[in-house]
Amino acid sequence: MNVTTYDNALLITREDIDRECRPCSTQDALADRCIEEAQMLDIKPAVGDAVFLRLFDPADEAAQTLWYGGKYTDSCGNARIFSGLRKALLYYAYGRIVRASGGVATRFDYVVKADQYSDSADGKAKSQAYNEAFSIADGYKEQALLFMAEHPSDFGNERRKIINNRLQLKKIGY
Repeated sequence: MNVTTYDNALLITREDIDRECRPCSTQDALADRCIEEAQMLDIKPAVGDAVFLRLFDPADEAAQTLWYGGKYTDSCGNARIFSGLRKALLYYAYGRIVRASGGVATRFDYVVKADQYSDSADGKAKSQAYNEAFSIADGYKEQALLFMAEHPSDFGNERRKIINNRLQLKKIGY
């Protein structure tokens, strides 16, 4: 068995989210965890391990186009433009930060910061922000997966399913 370690390198930073997605000021440790989760749970399964690892190689032109986006002509001759997987990852990570922020697990209980100078957002507002970020990310990811499907010689002939794998529950009265 030939196994090597994966060093959990991050493709983006909290500053990237703040600059290119939405304002985001949170602890770097929380942001790093959310970015890693987004990479491993939202991006890697969609593109496959081999393509995911290629995203770390700046010399791989096809992977960098997938990452940063670009223009191409599809098989029907239509001009297409897409923003790349980077945008999707930014919004997935931002959504995870929104969902995870506001509370801290302590040895006594899960607590929410509340003092005279700050109020935490209610659950409905956090849920709406999370759902919006993930919907935007899904759109960017779908465009990137369509680019991959149009370029099988660069990314393999394996067809990727484009699915929304989240369950949305709505409470009556909200």
